[in-house]
Amino acid sequence: MSDEITVVLVDEHRRVRQSVRAFLETQPGIDIVGEASTGDEAVALCADLAPDVVLMDLVSSNELVSAVRKAARGEVTMHPRVAARMVQALQGGRQKSPLIAADLSKREMEVLKSLSEGLSNAAIAEALFISEKTVKSHVSNILSKLHLADRTQAAVFAWREGLMDADK
Repeated sequence: MSDEITVVLVDEHRRVRQSVRAFLETQPGIDIVGEASTGDEAVALCADLAPDVVLMDLVSSNELVSAVRKAARGEVTMHPRVAARMVQALQGGRQKSPLIAADLSKREMEVLKSLSEGLSNAAIAEALFISEKTVKSHVSNILSKLHLADRTQAAVFAWREGLMDADK
């Protein structure tokens, strides 16, 4: 039995896969055995290659090697959005838009719901028992994760995606 950790890279962007491959190939004990650009391709490839680790929607280089080694030890390191996509691919389902909201932490979801109700940063801070600076940090993270320009777009996103009705 080889000590090499076999890895399949899955990302829709070829350059991302190439960069991750180049980085991981410098790490001892890690062997990239395949690449795919979609969930369907990944499922087929994994059925053929049976890799130890599948990296999907690739993480930063700081977390990459750690995630590979954890996954090879049997620890689950799957992001919720990636898990949802993989389940859909395995079930043959299709979803029109990615589960972007799954990227948000529980606290970020609370902040998003509060700002969607029209609350100011100060009011959100008071309601959630956190500092206004922490609220600003959460809002910044939300905008970044959801690829939105401002809190108005975040509020519209929350209402459009039905997040306001969830967990009332």
